[in-house]
Amino acid sequence: MAGVETGLFRGENGIVLTMDLPLGDAFAGRLKRGEIVRVNEDGSMYDDMVAAAAAVAKQALADELADARLRIGELEDQLAEALVKLDVAIAATAAPAKGGK
Repeated sequence: MAGVETGLFRGENGIVLTMDLPLGDAFAGRLKRGEIVRVNEDGSMYDDMVAAAAAVAKQALADELADARLRIGELEDQLAEALVKLDVAIAATAAPAKGGK
């Protein structure tokens, strides 16, 4: 399911499981007691500070991308308007002069 945040957790038996966040009460209690630990994909210990910084950086990049897409849309609109004006100017110069010889 898209949009569900997950975390990797290693249990007492060493198996790493993916769990939906936030953890339910039972697993949150096990985490608090140290019976399970959060880990990274490579199995190393998960660092909340690093993860938080990565999340902030990811959001900043997403914001920049959204801004860039908006700017591209604005530039596309300007280009379309300029092309219409160009077409009108070309048509005006290509049309035979009225009343001329």
